Amino acid sequence: MSHVESALPIVASTRRSRRAWLPLSAIAVALVASAAIWFFAPEQIDRGTRLIFCFLFAVVAGLVVLTWFFLLGRFALVGRLLVALLLVTAATAFGLSIRRVEFSGDMVPAFDFRWSPDRTEVLEAHRTRQRSMQGASGLARPAAELNERATQATDVLEYRGPRRDGVVDGPALARDWSASPPRLVWRQPIGGGYASFVVGGALVITIEQRRDNEAIVAYDFDTGRERWI
Repeated sequence: MSHVESALPIVASTRRSRRAWLPLSAIAVALVASAAIWFFAPEQIDRGTRLIFCFLFAVVAGLVVLTWFFLLGRFALVGRLLVALLLVTAATAFGLSIRRVEFSGDMVPAFDFRWSPDRTEVLEAHRTRQRSMQGASGLARPAAELNERATQATDVLEYRGPRRDGVVDGPALARDWSASPPRLVWRQPIGGGYASFVVGGALVITIEQRRDNEAIVAYDFDTGRERWI
């Protein structure tokens, strides 16, 4: 065996090891870039933008890993076909299991899976029960009573407050919520949306998504009962 022939296996092994560094390097770069943008630029870049960049880094790294596995890794054809089948099956199953995807203001996805209760139906069922209970107990109040709570200085009647500076001149808040936690007044399902509440007198008003429509909804300040939509 000649010197050239004996060197061929060494060269092939070196090339395979170099190819193996490609996916590892892509993952490492994605992790370092995500850590840098997340921990070293929190004030310059808002949370939603940081999440988008981290998602893009992960997608690029994933594409590099898949390209290496299917084209450069020299894996057996049967193995590549099995992995491809598993990936397609998993992606199809995940896509079919999702009823809808919604995003928070910080671009955090919230998946509504088909095996969980439909949030729209939960909301509608809650309002039906609420109206039936009010009718049975006589709790419904006439429109003339909507102003039994007078408008206060702490009410929020416009965007970012009366001076548009995001400052509310209200009562002093407890600094230690573990020792003196805030009291939960009411809690109930509402439609999706990104709007805050306008608080005025006896009403709190916001904008919600109700199926295919956007709705302006008013709630009772004290009880949370839906007044009008």
